[in-house]
Amino acid sequence: VNLTLRSDLSFVFPRDADADMQLLADRLQSGPTAGLLLMAVSGGDMEERIEVGTALAENLVTSGKFDFVANGRLGAQEATLQALFKKRYLMNPAVTAEDFTAGALQQALEARLANLGSAEGGASQSLLPRDPTDRLRQIADDWSGQRQRAAGLWLSRDGARALIMASTSASAFDLATQTKTLAFIEEEFETLRGNRPLDLTMTGPAVFASANSQLIRGEMEKLTIASALL
Repeated sequence: VNLTLRSDLSFVFPRDADADMQLLADRLQSGPTAGLLLMAVSGGDMEERIEVGTALAENLVTSGKFDFVANGRLGAQEATLQALFKKRYLMNPAVTAEDFTAGALQQALEARLANLGSAEGGASQSLLPRDPTDRLRQIADDWSGQRQRAAGLWLSRDGARALIMASTSASAFDLATQTKTLAFIEEEFETLRGNRPLDLTMTGPAVFASANSQLIRGEMEKLTIASALL
């Protein structure tokens, strides 16, 4: 008897899948959102949520287990900034050929030079020679929207949850690695929480895959016990 055990869920996709289904399977396993995790620290008061949420995000960064961690205060990692910079025009649908005429470029440069004297001018000074049209900042502004903040941290609309976004390099279907990662986050949170009335909520492909795996495992154990008794 040959028994093959697998720790991923890719086998659920049909073997004769069409191109669209195959693309979906590939993106779920190795796409940019495959390892995405969204976390929310709730309960307690605002000061406690900010303190624990900030410490948790910093611990995730120093652990080295994540490709990206953001909470509104932590800056984007250099690799992420470089990727955004290279594709800044592709990610901005408002860009047209007229934006690169002599007149448009002169107007953009004059606006950038005027901005150098403002409070935020120093932060963008190094990018001026490479990004005279300021597209990278425009993308950041578009993504930020009207998100709630406190002490520089992202909050839910009602301010009741401190938000953290992180991404691992592991596929969402790599259940062994993702389960260890989720357990690590929970352990870090428990240590930071102490006796404070705080809760951690997580969601994302890895969370769904881990929950489904535990459900399937539980059902299989019940069926195994039932079959042994019959």
